[in-house]
Amino acid sequence: MTRDEFRLIAKAVIAAYPRDNTMPNEYTFGLWFSQLSDLEYVDCRRAVQAWINESRWPPTIADIRQKVHDLTAPPDRGAAAQWGDLVNSLRKAFSPDALETWENLPETTRQIVGSFSEFRNWSNIPIDTLESVNRSLFIKRLETMQQENRRRAAIPEQLRTPKAPIETVRQLRIEEGKKNKEASAQPPAKKLEEMKKRLRNPGSVGKA
Repeated sequence: MTRDEFRLIAKAVIAAYPRDNTMPNEYTFGLWFSQLSDLEYVDCRRAVQAWINESRWPPTIADIRQKVHDLTAPPDRGAAAQWGDLVNSLRKAFSPDALETWENLPETTRQIVGSFSEFRNWSNIPIDTLESVNRSLFIKRLETMQQENRRRAAIPEQLRTPKAPIETVRQLRIEEGKKNKEASAQPPAKKLEEMKKRLRNPGSVGKA
């Protein structure tokens, strides 16, 4: 999304909520744009339009990003439905295409089960135990994961990758500074060669 495109969106927000002090100056406008510029203009415009129709209050940056995600991402399959898919798949845990069955399960389901070997272990659990114990744990864990994935999806891509801790960066700079000092302290090659000659044959250096 370009700056001019976002300016149209900003005008829509300001016009829809005239009594709120939203993006009152170029600094706040620039801040909003920097946090939303990675979005597609059409998606961002749709999200703002949807928000204006639903809320009496102006959106925040996070609100717009979350709304864009909700409008563009495929809907999460219900936890109960995914549990049913898993139970049906467990019946094929020892069939010739068991591994393919496992790999075709949603990533979130595979993360909860843990591994292909655990998938087979689950198939040996009595159905009563599966329904009374594993089902509730599975649904609770899946809903938590879906909420976390939804939250992370709304974070700008450049902020999702964790950076090195400040202490690590500081230590690297200190070590780099030491290396630079040591390098600058080394005598030039010509002087070093003269020192070697003087040590091998004192008095020879400097003679014509």
